[in-house]
Amino acid sequence: NELAEEKGFLERNGVRIQVLGDLELLPDNVQRAASRAMRMSAHYNKAIFNICFAYTGRHDMYQGVQHICAAVERGDLHPEDVTEDLISNSLYTAPYSQVDLLVRTSGETRLSDFLLWQTSLSCVQFQHVLWPDFSLYDLAWAILRYQSSLSHLSSARASHELAARRLEEREMERAGTAGRE
Repeated sequence: NELAEEKGFLERNGVRIQVLGDLELLPDNVQRAASRAMRMSAHYNKAIFNICFAYTGRHDMYQGVQHICAAVERGDLHPEDVTEDLISNSLYTAPYSQVDLLVRTSGETRLSDFLLWQTSLSCVQFQHVLWPDFSLYDLAWAILRYQSSLSHLSSARASHELAARRLEEREMERAGTAGRE
């Protein structure tokens, strides 16, 4: 309900809300509030604010792989069609699977099974404040830290993309060679 009250802020800044996780495990009133927040911001596209409830990274990857396996079983996909991009697009965060900034509140300095795939090339900001007390100042500080690491992150992402393309080319080359034998 509080998020619905912030509609003006979301609209002015183009922020889409995504609530991630196994939402069926949540109480009905929380499910309805999550659905309302996602519906009202669905057409915004400048930024995405992911809120995780009943979420674990392991379950996220598991459900994504289950969807892929089912598609292979149905014949919609071939095993060789499975790529990093396909896995990314099978996760709760799809189609925006790359997280730029992860803010971990509570003073914990671990990911705790949280957005494991999506944060591999992200800025992770650990803050001592508890989530209910997280303020605009805390967010501004996290964004400032993200901006200061942006050139390093961009370089790491470019290196990763290049390595992934090279691996894909080698696999295609091997598949072509195996098909001619």
